[in-house]
Amino acid sequence: MTCAAVVLGLLSANPYLGEGREAFARLEYEKALGPLTLASQVPGQTQLERREAFDLLARTHAALGDLNAAAATYAALLEKDPIAPAPVDAAPKIREAFRAGKASVFPPGTVKLTRVTAGENQLSFELFDPWNAVASLSLIEIGGALRTIAIDRRGSGFDGLNPTGLGLVQVAVPPTLMLGWVEAVDAQGVHVGQLGSAKSPLRFSKSPAPAVAATRPPPATALERNTVMATLRAEACLASRAGELTRASAAWMRAFSLDPGISPPDDCKWALPTFQAARTWALRHPRLTLKVSAALTPSGATHLVLEPQNDSMKLVQQARFHLRTEAGWAEVMGLTVDHPMAVLGYWVEALGDLGTLITVGSATDQLVPTAASDAPVVVSLTPAPSAESLAVVASRQRPWRAPLALSMAGAAVVSVGVGIGFGAASRTDAATLLGLPSSGVIDQMTQREAFALAARQRSEALTANVALGLAAGFAVTSLLILLLTAEPTP
Repeated sequence: MTCAAVVLGLLSANPYLGEGREAFARLEYEKALGPLTLASQVPGQTQLERREAFDLLARTHAALGDLNAAAATYAALLEKDPIAPAPVDAAPKIREAFRAGKASVFPPGTVKLTRVTAGENQLSFELFDPWNAVASLSLIEIGGALRTIAIDRRGSGFDGLNPTGLGLVQVAVPPTLMLGWVEAVDAQGVHVGQLGSAKSPLRFSKSPAPAVAATRPPPATALERNTVMATLRAEACLASRAGELTRASAAWMRAFSLDPGISPPDDCKWALPTFQAARTWALRHPRLTLKVSAALTPSGATHLVLEPQNDSMKLVQQARFHLRTEAGWAEVMGLTVDHPMAVLGYWVEALGDLGTLITVGSATDQLVPTAASDAPVVVSLTPAPSAESLAVVASRQRPWRAPLALSMAGAAVVSVGVGIGFGAASRTDAATLLGLPSSGVIDQMTQREAFALAARQRSEALTANVALGLAAGFAVTSLLILLLTAEPTP
C-alpha cells in the first residue's frame, strides 16, 4: 500500500477496506476478496464504511462469476442495515443480485409501521415499504361509530418514501378521536400492514371522554344484516368477474358465516363456482355465535364481555354496549368493558368492518347483569327471518321461468305450422302421383320428373312428421317448466 493508503487505513475504523478497494480498482478480484471479506466483518465501523465494504464484496463475487454469493452478501448487509440503498450505476447483474438479496430478507409486499411519537391529538409513525406496495393509508377511528380518515401519502402530512422505502408519516388527529388504528392497503385494496388494531388500539387522548347521560333510552339500532349481505354478495360478484377467486371465496365465506341459508347468485352466474366452494366450507364449520355476559362486582362496578364463538372469518371486530344506569343511558366500546357504575340494564351491538352485524337485546328488551357465577347469554349470529322476509322469499319467482316457458310454447306453435304446411304439400304431390294412369303410355310427365316428384313427396312427409313431433316436445317442455319450477306461496 502507498503511504496515503496506510494513513487512511490507520485513521479508518475499518483498516481492510482501503486494501480491498485498491485491489478492486485494479481489477484484481481474487486478491480483493480476502480484505473485503474481513472489511465486512469489522465491528464498530461507520455506516458508510459498512455499506461500501459489502457493496465492493458483492461486486467482487459477481466479477468472479458467483452471483449467489453476491446476493447473499447484499442480504447480509440488509440484515444489519435494512435501509441500505441499492447500488447505483451498476450492471444489470449487480442490480439483480441486490434485488435477490433484498427479497430473501424482505419478501415482496413487506410493509412495517412503527410508532415514533404521539402527542395529544398527534400521531407520528414510520412506514417501511421497501417494495413500494402501499397505495393508501387510513386512520380507523373507534368511537360512537367507525369512521375512516384517509391519509394521502403525497400530502403535507407525509414526507414521501426515500429510495430505501422508509418514510415518516405525521397526522393531526381530530380532537374527538380517542382510540384508533392505522391500516395500509395496496393498489388492489388488499390489507398489507397495520399499526394497532380494533382489539389493541392506539390511544390519542390522555383520558377518555366522560359518558354523556341521556334523558331517555336511545332507540335500538336496526339489524343491518341485509345491507351487509348485499355488500358481500356484490364484492363476491365483482371479484369473480375480475378473476380474483380468493377474494370472492372469502366474501362468500363471510356471508355464509352470517347466514348459512343464503341463496345462490342467480344474477351473477360467474360467481357460482366460488359460491358452491364456500357452501362446502360452511358445512364443515360451526355457526358463529356470540357469548354475552355482564356481572356486578362487589365494588359496585359492572364487568361486561362480548365473546365471539367460532368466528373463523373474524367478522366481529368490536362491540358497542348501551348501558342504563341510575344517571341515565351511556355507550361504551370494547369487547371487554369495566364500567365504574352498577348497570341496571343493557343491550349490545356486535360490530364488523361493514357495520352492525347483530343486536343482542334492545332498549325495550334489556338484558340484566347477573352474579359472576351465572351462565352468560349465548345467541346465534343469524336471527330467525321475519314474516315479511319470508313472504318476499316465497313470492320471488325465478326470472328465467316465464320467458323460457313462453319461448317453448312459441316454438311449439311454429313447429305445428311448419308440419301442417309440409303435410299439405306432401298430400298434394301424392294425389298427383295417384292420378297418373297405372298402365299404358304416360304422356303427362317424363320418367325423371315422376321419380323427382315421388322423392319430393317422401321428403315433405318426413319433414311434416318431424315438425309435428317437435311441436309436441316443445309443448310438453313448456308445461313441465311451469309445473316443476313453481314456488309455493306462504
